[in-house]
Amino acid sequence: MASTTTGSKKATKASADPKMLDGIYVRSLPDVFRRAGYTFTHEGHGLLVKDLTEEQLKAIREEPMLSVQECEIPATAEDDALLQQQETAPTGGDA
Repeated sequence: MASTTTGSKKATKASADPKMLDGIYVRSLPDVFRRAGYTFTHEGHGLLVKDLTEEQLKAIREEPMLSVQECEIPATAEDDALLQQQETAPTGGDA
């Protein structure tokens, strides 16, 4: 009976949606570009919006030398793992 409860908890967790936080993904048009206390490159990297001041966010978004995309970032490592599981799970469609 304990294994049934454990299996039920796992199934509930696996079917839950991961918690996502608002973020931006920023790429530099030149090789390297600094703005708002950050160094950006062609490869780009994500920043959590909640970690930026309004002034930093405005400076980054309005900078013509940066490409900025709105995105969502997993809140925890567990949410990231859950998102990866969902992305690799079969969709049930015909192959």
